[in-house]
Amino acid sequence: MDNNTIAANIFRTLNIVFLGMTMGQVIMFALFFNLRQNNLGLHLPFQYVALAAVVGAILGAPWLYSRLLTSYQNGANLPFGNKMRAYFSANLVKLAVLEAAALSCLVFLFLTGQLYYAYLFLAVFFAFLLHRPKPVKCAEDLQLNDEERMYLPR
Repeated sequence: MDNNTIAANIFRTLNIVFLGMTMGQVIMFALFFNLRQNNLGLHLPFQYVALAAVVGAILGAPWLYSRLLTSYQNGANLPFGNKMRAYFSANLVKLAVLEAAALSCLVFLFLTGQLYYAYLFLAVFFAFLLHRPKPVKCAEDLQLNDEERMYLPR
């Protein structure tokens, strides 16, 4: 398989996964927001857990992403296909961490009915949207040379 096809397949798959994760969060937010219960007693223990999950995900996901990319690229002269697979894997982990924090906020919103969790969800959801996989960011993160940049979709 040539490098153009590899890059196109990776980005097509990543964009489909990103869209699915985004739509899942939006649907779950609409569902849990409309079905939320009013249980104020659960708010006190959950508020700090949710805040820690959101802050941890927003700060930790990019850190984990960069650590995974560097661990996958121990050798600087990896073939282009291996670099793209490393980029795919690291992105999946980063997006999953952000989505996990968002979904935990939605569960807490459903259980307590407090809008505090909806606001936390929106913060982590917008952070999730900022981490959409893009070819420019891929070239930057993988430190691709000019020849390898040509393989990326426009």
